[in-house]
Amino acid sequence: MKVVWRILFYCSLTFMLLCMLTAILLWTTSLEFKESNYRNSFLQLMSFGMPIALLSTLTVYGFIKRINSVYYILHLIMAIVLAISFFVETILYAFGPGMCERTTRKVLFQDRTDPSVKIVERDFGCGATDSEPATTDTYKIKELAFYFILSTKVDTNKIDKTQWTRIENPK
Repeated sequence: MKVVWRILFYCSLTFMLLCMLTAILLWTTSLEFKESNYRNSFLQLMSFGMPIALLSTLTVYGFIKRINSVYYILHLIMAIVLAISFFVETILYAFGPGMCERTTRKVLFQDRTDPSVKIVERDFGCGATDSEPATTDTYKIKELAFYFILSTKVDTNKIDKTQWTRIENPK
């Protein structure tokens, strides 16, 4: 039975570390989810999974170490409060700034050597929650994996036109 507790403990720890690493990478770099529904699914997974993983990690740790002290119980209560606050904060984040998103308006150029690299025109708007029109910028997009893209602002006047193929009928 102790093996099952250890497996649950390490799975919960791994889940929390992967979620935190992904969130840190998304918020500190120009890495983005390819589609907005991927981002929404990630936020839902974090809002429900992180509190459960945190509580199960601490609970299993207590079972493995056979801790029955007052300090462990206080830590467990603090973990419950943290888990609930994390859940509420993530839900509020998903419904607040989560309404604003970038959408690709049209593809302008495609790299001749790497077709996964494109220069696109993207809009940033907040839909019905914003009274201003969407802002439009030009970005260089590189598809990294099935779920992620790396986007950086680019000036189309300064790019090497020999490296790029112009897309005549942008979608």
